[in-house]
Amino acid sequence: MKSTLKAMAALMLMMVFAVGCNNPKDLKNIEVENVQIDSVLGLPKGTYTMELPETDLFEWTHLSATKNVYLVRPKDSTEPNRIIVVDGEVLDIPSFKKVMEEWKSSLNKADVPLMICRLNVDKSLKMNDVNEVMQVLADIKTPRIQYAVVPKNPEIDIQDYAYVSLHPLWMQGRFRGDSIYREMLDGVCTIPNQINVVSIGLDAYEINGVLAKGEDSKSMLKGLMQQDLNNVIRFKMDDAMLFDDYIVIVISALEALEELKDEYAMEKYLKHLDEVDLYEEEKEIHDHFPFRFFEEK
Repeated sequence: MKSTLKAMAALMLMMVFAVGCNNPKDLKNIEVENVQIDSVLGLPKGTYTMELPETDLFEWTHLSATKNVYLVRPKDSTEPNRIIVVDGEVLDIPSFKKVMEEWKSSLNKADVPLMICRLNVDKSLKMNDVNEVMQVLADIKTPRIQYAVVPKNPEIDIQDYAYVSLHPLWMQGRFRGDSIYREMLDGVCTIPNQINVVSIGLDAYEINGVLAKGEDSKSMLKGLMQQDLNNVIRFKMDDAMLFDDYIVIVISALEALEELKDEYAMEKYLKHLDEVDLYEEEKEIHDHFPFRFFEEK
């Protein structure tokens, strides 16, 4: 069982934020609603559009072996129909898989374990649209993905939008075959503090049976995480769920974790988390909060 838990912990998302390397040509026909990236980069008005999730929790870290994938919608359509755009080309699922396989084969052998797909996902798309893409990435053994975000902080230069991401998110077990998923689920069931999250739509959730609205979910998650640090957040997935409802919980959980770490750093080391610069202190804080996030089918 210990080995199962270790494997599960390694495969759970270890949420650290980082930077994706972005090529402006990728955005040639895409307009980002909450950051007018087309005007920033001097690009023509977009054929496609997307609205990205927002957070101020990120880091600036250069990553090699990163591929940008855009899940967008037609600009003039009232329906959120997913369109996959990679390197300026519109792709269906089979051609997307071929492009990603070719990209993987072009990498140096040493870079393959480090490869990351940076997903720029419109908030109005359904999780089924995202899951189909995620399944392709799992099939070609992409170890990690990251979600593009937009900083809430107005002081951040919007030209840096393209370098802000959630990272890394290890590929979840639900995309890696039934046997791996069942093994991880068995490990999750042994963790005493179960935080069960279900999206009920319209920016509302049930967290351990209690209703939470939108960003209020962060304070509720924080309280439950604080009760027992040996916890797991079990998020019940639904193909019909909006990506926005999914990412709100992910970001809320991460922001709650960051606040707990900051409070702990102040209590133990008399400094805020972003002031901790010794490796031993950083590791101790990280180890003190064994954060686990499990996407349940």
